[in-house]
Amino acid sequence: MDKKKIENYWFYIFFGIFILFLAYLCYTLNIWEDETYSLNTSSKGLKYALIQSFRFEGQPPLYFLILTLWRMISPTIFFSRLLSLIFFISGALVFRKLLMRHKILHAKLFTLLFLIMPYGMYFATEIRTYALLIFLSSLNLYYFSSIIHEKGNQRQYWVLFLINIMGMLSQYLFAVLIISQVLVLMKFRKPGIKNILILISPIIIVFLISFPFLFNQITSHQVENKDVFKDLLVKIGRTVQNMVFSFHKVPDKEMIKTPLKLVFLIFTGILVYLQFFKEKKDSEAIRIFLYLTTISLIGFYLFFILFQIRYFDKYLAVIYPLVLLMYFLSINTSWKGILKVFLIVFILYNATINIFNYSGNAKTYDYRGLVKFLNELNQEKAPVFVYRRALALSLSMYNSDSLQLVQVPYPIDYKQYQPIGIEGSEELLALVHEKLDEGEVFYVVSDDSVNYEYGVDLKRTIFNEALSSKFGLLVDTLYYGTAKDSYLNVKKYHSGKSIQ
Repeated sequence: MDKKKIENYWFYIFFGIFILFLAYLCYTLNIWEDETYSLNTSSKGLKYALIQSFRFEGQPPLYFLILTLWRMISPTIFFSRLLSLIFFISGALVFRKLLMRHKILHAKLFTLLFLIMPYGMYFATEIRTYALLIFLSSLNLYYFSSIIHEKGNQRQYWVLFLINIMGMLSQYLFAVLIISQVLVLMKFRKPGIKNILILISPIIIVFLISFPFLFNQITSHQVENKDVFKDLLVKIGRTVQNMVFSFHKVPDKEMIKTPLKLVFLIFTGILVYLQFFKEKKDSEAIRIFLYLTTISLIGFYLFFILFQIRYFDKYLAVIYPLVLLMYFLSINTSWKGILKVFLIVFILYNATINIFNYSGNAKTYDYRGLVKFLNELNQEKAPVFVYRRALALSLSMYNSDSLQLVQVPYPIDYKQYQPIGIEGSEELLALVHEKLDEGEVFYVVSDDSVNYEYGVDLKRTIFNEALSSKFGLLVDTLYYGTAKDSYLNVKKYHSGKSIQ
């Protein structure tokens, strides 16, 4: 068996192992709030998914429509995540073809690295649009590269048109990548007015379709305390750094993180030096993708500044394949031995991070564990009141009608963000009395996080005060659950006269 066949053999073995590991995570990981919203949006047919995507999700509808159709086969959480896994694996295979087109050495190792990086693994196990974006972005870059190499084949422009339409129907920020590509092509290829219109027309089409909803979608994501120019620049820079080196998953201890940063930055510097100074490479492709990456990052920066949108690093999923491609091109030295050792160490480093990162099964809370705990505890089959809609929805995804979950009314009266007090909770108290007979017990589940907006935590205070004033608290707290940032709180009340 020749060397190339042996390499292919080992590549497909490790590729299969990574896929099985990702499938295992799709099965074991608890959902979190954003995934709950996706499951709810896709639970009542295509029309409901279309309306919810614009009005609630604040996003174009393509992913939610696909997810709705996919869940008609099986509505389980695992099967829903499987769709994201398929998109992500497809994106990885397209990315491998992209690497081979640019003659990147050890393309198989780079592909395995693409699969195992924490950012990518997160997207692969998330019931959101990110894995679809990575697939479409990889396709976009592949055909963009075709235009670069074939110097403007008309067919590639029309293929890009179709990909860009799907990208825009998945996430508005796909427009940043499209506009950046047009600017780069104008500098390096002179594509002509017709081809420019072919590329940017998906932006115009989707924004015209979404126009009635755009104002509400933008304002719902805006924040009063917007990032100042320097802070946002640091956040975007840190996101790019974490996409490549996964430093955000390293234990936050200077004795660990600082040496790791130095090692990887030094190795990267050596590989870049070998390629550009020792070998004196002058690749037009590298210059083109350097321009494209830089313009895209500037585009994201301007978007968040101009529209005052709250920054989340997941928004940069649109350019995740581009960032990795730019990095891989930069270290693609002809010194094969050094590059191979670096890639193997890099893969082992990311594998170790993932083993520690996924040692538990909760993204935020262990909803599955809490439902099991409540079923064992609640021998009376008493109602379980849940504070906050997202929490109630998440628990309901693991509840097979064995628990009587009751969502607590969310609105509570305010006067300029000052609580009226427990007098503003009549709706809550009426709901409790409606569900109970005198002498019954009931349970209350809430999260004690203080990471939400001021109003959410304020309402929780009113909620707890109202219950404590009217009902007898029997046990507090029964369960803290498993969470990364905060905990779930379970209280047991008696519905009769206070017995405290």
